[in-house]
Amino acid sequence: MLCYFLYFGFEIGYFPSLDSSEMIFTGILLFCATAIVTAFEIAILVFVSYLYQNDDKKYKFKKPKFLFFYSSNFIYFLTLISFAILAFAAFKLNYGRGAILSLLLLSYAGVNLAVFFKDRSNFIIYLLSLIMLLLFIISVVVLKDGGFLTLWILFCSFMLSFVLGVASIKETKDFSFVFYAALSLMIVSNSLLFIKYTAKTFNIGDVDYKFLLVDKSALKALPSSLCEAKDKEQTPCEIDEKAVKIYDVKSLCNIGKFYYLQTKDGVKFELDSSKVISRVKE
Repeated sequence: MLCYFLYFGFEIGYFPSLDSSEMIFTGILLFCATAIVTAFEIAILVFVSYLYQNDDKKYKFKKPKFLFFYSSNFIYFLTLISFAILAFAAFKLNYGRGAILSLLLLSYAGVNLAVFFKDRSNFIIYLLSLIMLLLFIISVVVLKDGGFLTLWILFCSFMLSFVLGVASIKETKDFSFVFYAALSLMIVSNSLLFIKYTAKTFNIGDVDYKFLLVDKSALKALPSSLCEAKDKEQTPCEIDEKAVKIYDVKSLCNIGKFYYLQTKDGVKFELDSSKVISRVKE
């Protein structure tokens, strides 16, 4: 149920009218999808940890060449993981191919530097942890669209959790707190990121519609500003004898007796779901 309250309470600030069974089912659906992704990432984390320990036993981290560890399997595997996450975020932001490919070099350099500085100074690790925490708070509290930054924090938390996890085997007192803090940050950022995509995938909410066709009897329930013409070429809605066609609207909540909708201007309103004749997604 935590995921249920996290999405409807934190993400959209609206709770649909559901009976107890529907509420439990929705909560389980949101939780399971998020938990599967989190478990998959933790499994990768364990595998990467194994790669690091294996390379460490073979002394592949003892003598870097210009700060790089060319013979380490761990370095290349973690580079691919970090690049995949950053490339996905860059693709969502419509970055060009050149910019996306440059992230491969950035990922490779970042992983090498993280390993190089791991045993050099505790201060660096604590400073990175503090910076990550501050960026995470900014992404979910201050920014309206923190998707990219949340992905970046997810990546940083993933990498730092692993590095500190390996270090904590040797120096538990110094690193255990930061390790568990980083791991918790990974899980929280993962939940905040994927719970929205989960809701959209299962048509629970956060769905963009090209238009909604609703019964004309629902006209009085629409905001007065919605059907006012903005200009000659574009109107938010069209009205005929039997129905109203509403353009470019987002459904924040698709379940329950009412749709909770949001216009491009940010106006939010409820609409009886029984009044919806048809809908076309973008």
